[in-house]
Amino acid sequence: MESGKIMGIAYNVVPVSDVKKSGEWFVKHFGFNIRNDRGTDLSLFKENRPILVLIDHYIIDYL
Repeated sequence: MESGKIMGIAYNVVPVSDVKKSGEWFVKHFGFNIRNDRGTDLSLFKENRPILVLIDHYIIDYL
């Protein structure tokens, strides 16, 4: 097996209690960019790579 560098993991969904506040935390501490802020969820990217989707934890309860 060839070893290599992990470039990123795309679209892991993380339920959070405050989408906006959590998004700002990831921007501050990891340098992510917020994209597609829809109020109840938002996407976080590093450069042009999708990294995380933060979703309001109440939405998960309804799925």
